[in-house]
Amino acid sequence: MKNKLLLIGLVTAVLLLVFLPATVFAAEYTVPAGDDIETWFNAPAVAGDTLLLEAGTYTLPERFEIDKDITIKGAGQGKTTIVVGFNTGSSGDDRAAILVEAGNTLTISDLTMDGTGAYVFHPIRSHGTLDVDDVTIQNMSWNHKYLGWGIAMYAGNNTIDNVSMSNIQRVGIVAYNSGTNVTINNFTYKGKGWITALR
Repeated sequence: MKNKLLLIGLVTAVLLLVFLPATVFAAEYTVPAGDDIETWFNAPAVAGDTLLLEAGTYTLPERFEIDKDITIKGAGQGKTTIVVGFNTGSSGDDRAAILVEAGNTLTISDLTMDGTGAYVFHPIRSHGTLDVDDVTIQNMSWNHKYLGWGIAMYAGNNTIDNVSMSNIQRVGIVAYNSGTNVTINNFTYKGKGWITALR
């Protein structure tokens, strides 16, 4: 009888392992200052993971495409800085430095994005969902024209909390399309670069 119960227990355990979905726990990875964030995003990070950025500077050498849910968390505004190290395009998704693809969520917090030295149209452009918290976006302009925005959203239910922008050449936050929802709390916008108008 004991052996029979043991056999039933073993069979049940095997069946559970085979047919029940595996439980996946989100992981956190610390990205050393100066490393390429996208390399860590591609591997080892998987959907739902968090990339922890140390105090220091990280440079984006090309458009960073977010094609899975990810959290990027710095050590604080003014401590962790993501520098846009390339010129973005002038139309469509080529305008983006960070591009969130449809159906994906980017949670980004506790850092500064800086466009000094580059032509940056949209530092963050999203067709998915954005959760931006405790972020500074500064020095965004494109080709010395009346262009250069902060955050552009085209879909999703988005949250912008405790965000500060300065020296943005045109628009701080823009939401396109009727289905795009944005909740904004504690937003500070300073200046327009060399343009003196405010709209």
